[in-house]
Amino acid sequence: MPTQLQQRIYEMLTTSTGRHMLDSGDYYGRNWEKNQTRSIEDFIAEPVATLDEYGSLDISVFHHLNSCLFLAPELDAEYVEFTKSSEAGHLEDIADFLESISATATASVNTYNHDSALSQVLQYQCFEVCGGEYIALQIHQGADVRGGYTRPVIFAGSFEDIAYESARIYCTGQERHPYDWSGGEWLSDGEYSRELQIHHLIEEARKVGVTEYVPCYQCGAPLEGTDSRQKVGA
Repeated sequence: MPTQLQQRIYEMLTTSTGRHMLDSGDYYGRNWEKNQTRSIEDFIAEPVATLDEYGSLDISVFHHLNSCLFLAPELDAEYVEFTKSSEAGHLEDIADFLESISATATASVNTYNHDSALSQVLQYQCFEVCGGEYIALQIHQGADVRGGYTRPVIFAGSFEDIAYESARIYCTGQERHPYDWSGGEWLSDGEYSRELQIHHLIEEARKVGVTEYVPCYQCGAPLEGTDSRQKVGA
């Protein structure tokens, strides 16, 4: 049974943000159009993270948000009431709302502007009010990153938690050696090792003619999701 938080995130991920004749959505597809073909159970069942044969990591934005946010229905309802007749843009609305409740704005982030492995772009304003930490969150649902964001939804949560992206990938060998991704690097037992970095594994594999998958540096078995031989005809 989905939690109320999971349901709220799902609603955001399936919210239509419309179409624009100048975006590339008619060719590549828009996030909201893709997401609307999936049930909430599909999102719950999807892996927290996946790795492809090129070494690109993809962290489920659904699982990420579910792990770091808490519902704040009263404050969100207050925001909706405050902006119901506004003709301003979302960012201006957020700024005006924070001023109206005497909140202190802290971090303002669009994940497109830095290295992020999340499956969709997030835009958020963190703020503090009455001793609590909150996040006005938007999810990019369009094709062109310059537009197509959901209306801001206010959650309780900290900048440190929403900004921290982590994942664990295993090799497909019998011992299933783990690869932990944190802060843009692959770690083992919390320690950095060049041998663990996916680009290094790919480079070393190419030297010996292995091009179909990314091999584990300990046992040589393919890392999860990287074996292109299994995708032929899929």
